[in-house]
Amino acid sequence: MRLLAFLSLLLLIYPSMACIYEIREVVFYPNATQEVGRDWMVVNFTNPYPFNLYDVNLSYRNDFVYIPLIPANSNLKIDPYKTLSPQNFPLSITHTANLQGGAVNIIYTIKNSYSRDVDVSIEIPKPANFLSCIGCQAGDTLTFHSTIPAGGEKSFSILVSGYSGEISDSILAFKLKDSVPVEYGVELLLSIEKKRAGNEWYATFRIQNPLAQDVNVSFEAWYVLKIDDYTFTDRESLYNETFQLSAGENKTFQSVVESDKTPVFYARAKARLAGQCEVTIFPATFSDGNYIVGEAVLKGLGYQFTPPGGGGGGGGGGGGPPPPVLPPVQPPAQPPVQPPVQPPAQPQPISLPVSVSLPAITVPEIPAEIVEGYIAIMLPAAYALFMSIVFVPLMTRRGVVVTSDAVNAQNYALLRAYGRRIYTTPSNALPGSIIITPDEELVERFVGMGLRREHAESIAAAIMIKRPLATTKKEVAEIAVRNGCVPLLLRGG
Repeated sequence: MRLLAFLSLLLLIYPSMACIYEIREVVFYPNATQEVGRDWMVVNFTNPYPFNLYDVNLSYRNDFVYIPLIPANSNLKIDPYKTLSPQNFPLSITHTANLQGGAVNIIYTIKNSYSRDVDVSIEIPKPANFLSCIGCQAGDTLTFHSTIPAGGEKSFSILVSGYSGEISDSILAFKLKDSVPVEYGVELLLSIEKKRAGNEWYATFRIQNPLAQDVNVSFEAWYVLKIDDYTFTDRESLYNETFQLSAGENKTFQSVVESDKTPVFYARAKARLAGQCEVTIFPATFSDGNYIVGEAVLKGLGYQFTPPGGGGGGGGGGGGPPPPVLPPVQPPAQPPVQPPVQPPAQPQPISLPVSVSLPAITVPEIPAEIVEGYIAIMLPAAYALFMSIVFVPLMTRRGVVVTSDAVNAQNYALLRAYGRRIYTTPSNALPGSIIITPDEELVERFVGMGLRREHAESIAAAIMIKRPLATTKKEVAEIAVRNGCVPLLLRGG
């Protein structure tokens, strides 16, 4: 009964399983159009239950996914699983511009045609002639964030001085949630009791449904006779039944086999279940040979107005300002042809969707001559390499691999200011970073040395992409330097 109660509780806690990511490379234009390039599906199926799932079937966008087995409490990821036909997002962005005194007021409107609410963030480089922002926040950049209801829209406006200018390309971040039907099989609780009376062998098969719902059961039982330790007869079927079990119900089958040989009894009972699994759809941007997942490009725009003319003489009133002349914002006449996707010859870093909360950090411009003051300690064995191998790559902004424990406000500002590209691993995911999936054999080697998995992944990733490793853990830095990696040992460990 305790097991039944435990499993029932789990089924209540996990009404839906995560199963699919869809990723679409996309560019949005502020005239309600968008251009979708590569569109692909990632199977990312999480089994939250303490039992295996068998013969998992699900259908998404007229494509079918079949997974033979997903072990208990595990995650199966296949990236990419299948390339899909490009499909537009149910979001559109438009803009209008009008004169307001001696300035131009540019209004952006984001419309959500999806069946669910969508959280949207837009980050726009601040124009040089920026005056004010309504509905957004002004800092180093202009930031708009809002939850747009299903079928609704939200707007914000930017006021700029002068009569002509442009708004640069921006970053648009969002994700869509969906669910799809999923069918899968689970094994039920099954026991076999065997008794002997002379040459008669009695077998009792008992099947229990531990789930908090009725299930259709496929039950099969058979036996073989043992001739000697290495020889058995062919399989003889006893039962091949299909029936229904209510939540918590038991069912018993009994058989007798007459033989002077010892029979070995076998049985299998599976239930077929149906439910829902969660799909998350992300935009992506292709940059420097990598996909940045979770972000799209919102293309910029230009505007131009004719300044109002002087008023007429004799007390005559001057005419109103002429209508604005706005160049149409159109996507390229010929969308770029997407080349066939070929598997990379070398492991490629790919940014994966992450959900990590960090405080808003203003990145300072740190003078080069004091950067060494921010980097607390270098191991003696690696210090001589610092200026030539670590400092120069940072100054040229090649990037560093970072463990999550190395990130605080000061260290994060330093790394972003001088590293620009921050590489992390699945166990160290940080927002805005590029996620590296390191060689698993190398990771296991470092785990075998007593390191936590997130530290082992970071060392393996730094070795793979030939970048310095930033960490606050001295033991991590020591193992890194012994394996040909240049560490940055930061304060905070």
